[in-house]
Amino acid sequence: MALQTAQAATNCKHWRPCSPPRRPRLGRAAHSGHRCPQASAEPQQAAPAAQAAAADRAAVPVTFLVGGDEITVQAQPGQNIWELSNEAGAYITLGCSQGSCGVCEVEVWKYSSGSSTASTGVVRACIAGVPPGYERLEVREVPEDDIWGVDGYDT
Repeated sequence: MALQTAQAATNCKHWRPCSPPRRPRLGRAAHSGHRCPQASAEPQQAAPAAQAAAADRAAVPVTFLVGGDEITVQAQPGQNIWELSNEAGAYITLGCSQGSCGVCEVEVWKYSSGSSTASTGVVRACIAGVPPGYERLEVREVPEDDIWGVDGYDT
C-alpha cells in the first residue's frame, strides 16, 4: 500500500509535488491515496483575484472616432490600437511605427463600469495596447494644434 501511494504521489502531473499520504489516526478510516489539491472532490470557489483577472481579459468594445466616422469593434486587452483601427477601417495616420515621431497620437477615453465620466490620456497608437479593466473605450483623433501641428513639431 505504501508503494502504491508513493507512486501516486510521484505520478501526479501538477506543477508542484503533492504531499505524502496521511497516516491514519486512531478511530478514523485510513486515507487512501495521496493529498493532491487538484484531485480533491470538493468544488473550489474562484478567488476574487482570478475573477478580476478574467474580467481584465474580457473583450472590450472600442469605438474609433477618426476622420468623421464612428466605428465600434470588440478588442482583447493588450491588442495594438493602430492594428485594431486598421482592421476596423478607421485609419490612423502612421509615421515611424516605433513611437518616436508622435504622428499617430490619439486620445483614449476609458470608461469604467457604472461610470459616465471617462479618464483620458494621449497615447501613440503604433505602440499602445488596449488597456485592461475598462467597460468601454473611445479612441479619438488629437485636435490639430495651430502652433505645433499634429506631430508636435513646428512644421
